[in-house]
Amino acid sequence: MFRTSLKTRLFEDGRMEIVDPDMESLPFLKSIDPGFRIKMGRLSNFSQPRVMASIMRRLPYKKGDLGEISTTDLWMIHDKTLHFDGGLPSEGEVNLLDLKIELAKRELKECRLCGRGCGVDRWLGERGFCALGADGKVGECFIHIAEEAPINPSQNIGVMGCGLQCRFCQKYDLIDPKGQGRPLEPSLWEELDSRTARSLSFVGGNPDESVYGILGFLAHVPSSFKLPVVWNSNGYASRTVYRLLRGIVDAYVPDMKFFRSACSRDLAGCDNYFEMFRNGIEEMLEQRVPILVRMLILPGHLECCHIPLIDFLSRYSNELKLNLLSQYYPDYKVSSKDAPLNRRPSSLETEDLRFYAELKGGKSWLVVND
Repeated sequence: MFRTSLKTRLFEDGRMEIVDPDMESLPFLKSIDPGFRIKMGRLSNFSQPRVMASIMRRLPYKKGDLGEISTTDLWMIHDKTLHFDGGLPSEGEVNLLDLKIELAKRELKECRLCGRGCGVDRWLGERGFCALGADGKVGECFIHIAEEAPINPSQNIGVMGCGLQCRFCQKYDLIDPKGQGRPLEPSLWEELDSRTARSLSFVGGNPDESVYGILGFLAHVPSSFKLPVVWNSNGYASRTVYRLLRGIVDAYVPDMKFFRSACSRDLAGCDNYFEMFRNGIEEMLEQRVPILVRMLILPGHLECCHIPLIDFLSRYSNELKLNLLSQYYPDYKVSSKDAPLNRRPSSLETEDLRFYAELKGGKSWLVVND
């Protein structure tokens, strides 16, 4: 397993912060705080990976048949198969995951997987805003020990590329797919040592734009695989991505970013972020899997973005969880001129937002990672 970097920060008050600590960081963390423990909890509504059921669900077709079926008919077969509660057909060379891979491949030919809707033919090598080709690319792979308790620790596969590319990105080393990294190939399964992991997370960068490569990678999952598959994304995917992930993903961890178009335009160069996020949440909820929404607290954006986003999300407070993250740091393209984004969120901003979220949705919907 490998990482692009392991960031540490030392503050004036003597506090040290390890960004995204991995399993190798555990002895060091315990040397600083002997009472440190990896927090773990139960992931609701999970018994076995859904991807294994998709592989077992055989369809009465041969491998060569899929290419001859129209996209409209493939989606019809896909949706009927997902909602079919009877016995599984025993004959046929094709399974449900094969069908999803074929559909994902076709989406690349006029790509609108994210809210940018570039429409380029990635299958033929054209590059849109994310700069990705057809296949996925991995920038880092490690076991993260500071995720939300139901999925912690998680075997993270950090894919490269992102259709959003926020100026304050906290994982900017994974944005450019032309940088260091390696193809997302089946051989990576042989390198994964997930004995200490309780989930497998596709993170980034952002995984949505690489859904074709990720589904192809999952097609080679070992028969002994037992971990829930987690989709940790920026919330800017099209409905098509979530349709492809139905029956594959066991938990979603979307990052909730902007409410006002002026903010998303300034910080990510797009006007339609909230529209895409709202549509995505609706699709996730329909799949009845755990949803752990993350909100990175941005200094100065409580009134314009965070509070109205909490207002929106609180209507689903019985169906998902909210994790308010206070570890924002002015990285990537944030400069000293970008006040108030050129500082960390204050304790007052964090406390006020937590109080408001609790007021709107109750204590039980808030995730506490501290």
